[in-house]
Amino acid sequence: MRHPPRRTAALIAIISGPAIALLASLLLATAGPIHAIADGPLEGGGYAARSRGWLEFSGFYPAEVEAGRSFSWMGTAGRVRLPRIDRSDRHTLSLRAQPAVIDQPVDLVATVDGLAPVVTRLVPGAQRIDIDIPPSRTNRAVVSLAVSATRVPGGGDARTLGLRADGIGLEAADGRLRIPASSMRAAAIAGLGLGVALAVTLGARPLAIALGLGVGAWIGFLLAFDGSFLGPYADRVQAVGVCAAGASVLAAAALRRDAAERWGPRAAAGVVVVLTACKLALFLHPMATIGDSIFHVHRAQVVQRGEYFFTSITPRPFFEFPYPPGLYVAVAPFWEAFRSDLEHVWLLRAAVIVAEAGLALAVYRVVAANWNTRSAAVLASAVTLLLPVGLYTICTSNLTNSFGQSMFGIGLTVLLGAHMVSARRWVVTGVGAACVCAGFLSHFSTFSVGVPLLLACAAALFLGRDAPRRTAIAVTLALVLAATTSIAVYYSHFIPVYTRTAERVLAKEGEAQDRSMVAPFSVKARRIVTTVWTEFGAGVLLAGVAGGVMLVRARASDPLTLAVAGWTAVVAGFWLLGIATAIEMRANLAAQPLLAVLAALAIARGGQKGRWLRAAAAVAMAALMLHAVSDWVACLGVAPFWSI
Repeated sequence: MRHPPRRTAALIAIISGPAIALLASLLLATAGPIHAIADGPLEGGGYAARSRGWLEFSGFYPAEVEAGRSFSWMGTAGRVRLPRIDRSDRHTLSLRAQPAVIDQPVDLVATVDGLAPVVTRLVPGAQRIDIDIPPSRTNRAVVSLAVSATRVPGGGDARTLGLRADGIGLEAADGRLRIPASSMRAAAIAGLGLGVALAVTLGARPLAIALGLGVGAWIGFLLAFDGSFLGPYADRVQAVGVCAAGASVLAAAALRRDAAERWGPRAAAGVVVVLTACKLALFLHPMATIGDSIFHVHRAQVVQRGEYFFTSITPRPFFEFPYPPGLYVAVAPFWEAFRSDLEHVWLLRAAVIVAEAGLALAVYRVVAANWNTRSAAVLASAVTLLLPVGLYTICTSNLTNSFGQSMFGIGLTVLLGAHMVSARRWVVTGVGAACVCAGFLSHFSTFSVGVPLLLACAAALFLGRDAPRRTAIAVTLALVLAATTSIAVYYSHFIPVYTRTAERVLAKEGEAQDRSMVAPFSVKARRIVTTVWTEFGAGVLLAGVAGGVMLVRARASDPLTLAVAGWTAVVAGFWLLGIATAIEMRANLAAQPLLAVLAALAIARGGQKGRWLRAAAAVAMAALMLHAVSDWVACLGVAPFWSI
């Protein structure tokens, strides 16, 4: 059957839209702002540990930080490689450096592609060295550096230091850095892949076109940022686009019965896949904050060696607690396929992002099943992925907590839909219990918040008017199974740890320290209020309150509404507990799906009513999206432009 001409044109626009937006943003960037790559460190030192997007290097020691600025020491020799560069015109590589030896003459020998070495006499102190990269038929450049004199600092530092690199930049002779053909090709394939993902899930709809243009512009920005189209990042973007297309095709095939539904599960799958692709592209970027990810890589390496029982510490005053290895066990089958520490960071973050995508789909299912409003369900799945709290957790690399909370959320939403299953309800209970148990075995905070949360949800379901008893029974059984299993398997091994920590908490260690978990009441109250406001944003918080009011006024007794009541009480209780005591749990992550469903309900219903409510819903959604994009670029080191 042939599609009508208008529908065919719409599908073509949807498929090609992301590619067009992506390529257009790249071309605009290179024609305008990117006439040169600004001077900056080879890599970031300290917590952020960012890498540059346009080059690769070797022969340098890990970056250090001095007066807030990163720098890297080179040994006797080093190399700077430009893996993708259009060499049809001349370029200048500028190096801001200073020699390690200052009491004798030092020569820097620089060669490009091993030809025509150029010798530069270095003077003590900082200076700029310009290295000419002549035109060539190759699409890469390798700049080799060597110094004639080095020194060993001594005092326990046995490194051989030759040159301190404070900054490096690139400039094209004609004022424009051209996009290599290989990067253009990778960007086009990525855009087409995302377009296919939207076309097979959302069909010929304005939403698909709008999402496609937005996603294309976002990935185009990522490729342009720090000249990443000159590095290997374009191949990662291409892989993300292809995987998004494959995942969407599989989802569309699995959900083909729901193809006619405007806001059905296929639409939710499309939105989730595309937003997940955006997050993957962000965290695969060289300039994305590394944070504590290397810590998780080292823990995962310990698990690979067969050790599963270890502890970690809180912020000041450093209370000790068990640190279950659920995330590390989950990625173990894929560990050997990745080699470097950075690749293992990608693996761990990808697992967390995929788990969060699973949570978003589970949120869609529970909202659609209980509230019978598909538009709110699709919106809730999108809001789950856009909330700042999820991004902050991944960006700062509290990966085990994010993974555990996502698995717990998936389990809870599965259990809240148990009343919709007429047969095999024990299978549903078992799946829900298994996901909850996976969450418990991934982070101690997930266990500590999850047990009372399930208790509160079960109590609300038992006490609720006309609530399905089988859902309450399913939640209770899942709690018993998951809690007893996780305690028997893991938490029972840390009795001495609990004793020591309890003694320190009761002794109020660190009570006078403002940064401590035992800080004064006013300090902790301000800290928690600020954190909640920042990690959710004004739009979501206000919309969430409005959604809660709607539920109270409706006096509904479906499992989700009743569970929301218990859920809200537990989250608020942990916030208050964190203010009044030294017990601080990451209740904000537990509130991620809660506020997502409440805000989505308010926005969806507001968009269907009067002019003023539609305007309020639009403002709330715009605030959420602006906050999300602002936080995404902040993860790259760009100052956030929206924080309300």
